[in-house]
Amino acid sequence: MMRLLLDMNVVLDLFLHRHPWSADAAAIWKAQRQNRIDAHVAAFTIPTIYYLVAQETDAVQALSVVDECLATVDIVAVTEETLQLARGLALDDFEDSLQAASAVRAQIEFIVTRDSRGFRASPVPVISPAELRARLRPGTSKKRKS
Repeated sequence: MMRLLLDMNVVLDLFLHRHPWSADAAAIWKAQRQNRIDAHVAAFTIPTIYYLVAQETDAVQALSVVDECLATVDIVAVTEETLQLARGLALDDFEDSLQAASAVRAQIEFIVTRDSRGFRASPVPVISPAELRARLRPGTSKKRKS
């Protein structure tokens, strides 16, 4: 099963219904709920998502989104070691560095993001939500050997 870290933009696409990307995000979320993927978000993503959803909607909706995230995806802890690793990465944006460092620490296979340019120097490869959605379609994924 693919271990994935969802970048903040993917989660926001889903909960803020940002078109045209929300369909890909919804398919990824559904795959997680069906246990077809093992999706994670970095711990620092949750309060930022709360803040941005509250700005677009209200605090009640934002808390509902937090609850949905906590019930659906695994949370990757951000430790001092994660912050140190992020500081040493050669990415242009510290938030992207922290996402990549979180992915390294959690032994993630791919970071799912619409911002591939921000992760050019990432030690963890990136995949777009559209690419992941295509891989999740029936008949397009490789079967694992037992």
